[in-house]
Amino acid sequence: MSYSMIILDDEPLIVSGISKSIPWEAENCRLVASSGDGLKGKELIDKYKPDILISDIIMPGCSGLELAEHCRKNHYKTKIIILSAYSDFHYAQKAITYKVSEYIIKPIDFDKLLQSIRTVVQELDAEQRSMKAEPVAASHLTQPSVQMLFDIARHGDKALEQPGGGKRSISIQPGVVISVQFYNVPFELGDNVLPLMQGPFITGLNDAGYSLIRGSSDHQLLFLCDLTKGIDYETSRQRIVKKVGEVARGICQSRDMVCVVAVSSVYKDPQSLHKAYKENQSIIEESYFEKRPAVLTSIHKRNESDHDAALSIHDVLHQLSNSNEGKLRQDYLQLCDHLESLRNREYAKHAFRELYWQATNMASQAGMIKKPDLKQETMNENFFADQKKVLSYLLEICGFLASGENIIGRLRILIDNNYHDPDFGLAQAAESLQLSGSYLSRLFKEKMNKNFTDYLMELRLERAKELLLHTDMKIEKIANKVGFVNHNYFGQVFKRVTGMTPRQYRQQQHPLPNN
Repeated sequence: MSYSMIILDDEPLIVSGISKSIPWEAENCRLVASSGDGLKGKELIDKYKPDILISDIIMPGCSGLELAEHCRKNHYKTKIIILSAYSDFHYAQKAITYKVSEYIIKPIDFDKLLQSIRTVVQELDAEQRSMKAEPVAASHLTQPSVQMLFDIARHGDKALEQPGGGKRSISIQPGVVISVQFYNVPFELGDNVLPLMQGPFITGLNDAGYSLIRGSSDHQLLFLCDLTKGIDYETSRQRIVKKVGEVARGICQSRDMVCVVAVSSVYKDPQSLHKAYKENQSIIEESYFEKRPAVLTSIHKRNESDHDAALSIHDVLHQLSNSNEGKLRQDYLQLCDHLESLRNREYAKHAFRELYWQATNMASQAGMIKKPDLKQETMNENFFADQKKVLSYLLEICGFLASGENIIGRLRILIDNNYHDPDFGLAQAAESLQLSGSYLSRLFKEKMNKNFTDYLMELRLERAKELLLHTDMKIEKIANKVGFVNHNYFGQVFKRVTGMTPRQYRQQQHPLPNN
């Protein structure tokens, strides 16, 4: 089977490079459309409903993440590969939220892109095979259909809407949703991991006296486990937690994989079934950033305090990114007070480590290398001992991020003093300012609304125009004077931008004696 694909990027060279660099037919793909405009891209997505979307994260009209959100809201099963110069946590987190399959940092490594395409093609192949396979269903769960149950889990009340209006009325047996996500899958298993791994879970739960139906969702094993035989639903749920934990650990130890198992709270109706499914997806998404070589089983259902802590972390990071030192200090101290009040110490430790990791990532992407002198136990047990040190560190990051305008001012002076040097470019500028090239490039585009390279080229041409009009300097000399090694290349660039050769421009604007 051949899978349809759309490429969206506002840089034509990237679209062309991707189109020509990948042997699409050999990878069972076909390019159906491309565009450099996000709004046009949305129209193309609605028209073709592609199997694969490769999209830049920042584009005119509509961002890549907005397009990903559009795909998910419309229940398109499109596999999404995001291209971006933005490697910070904020964008990666959103990408995971919208079920983005791959997140690739520019400049593009085409070997890595090819591997990503092969990965999503394998996933599409597995889904095709899964659709053809008969699900294993508990005997009493024949009505509503298995497909209907999974549709309710994924889409809630929308799955009950009837073509003529109104909603179906159905009865659902009490149960729990079990979601299983695998990471670090050995290459040789590839897309066979889900079919191979479902057997141990089915056998283990059946042996423990539970009936279940199975399916797959977003490259996960997905089970609906019946609790009707249990006298106490919560006790039965805890037994399931223990059993799937045993199965998961056994699989991961034998296969050297990371496995996350999420067991939902008990559902008893369509609304709570959908809520239980979303609960599991939230657990799976959060587990992605753990990146721990361990099995996480049945992460407990979050209480309101945990939710508040997550919001507090978001508030701190928001103030950090907005460079608001006063509000940052207030939000951080409130977060520390809140974490100290939580009964769930494991979650509190996780939350504090998450904050530290995200802040450090933001600082690193901004070109700030310095880290606070914190004891290891701060990230483990005694995580409040150095809270003043962490606050000082956060304020330092905040100040650094706030210096964006100053950085651009210094950079423009640097360009003015070095544009004549043909070796001068982004790398040299970043080194002089002691910043990362990716951060400097992103900051420049945000503040100046144009790429660094375009700005440098425009400046060189403007200086060349001044010399052409106000001196009798030879054109070859002018080219060298403004940073061009090859005067022929200078002539080509000049004509492409102005529509005239340097000689024509000089003669038209201010005729001078022949040079």
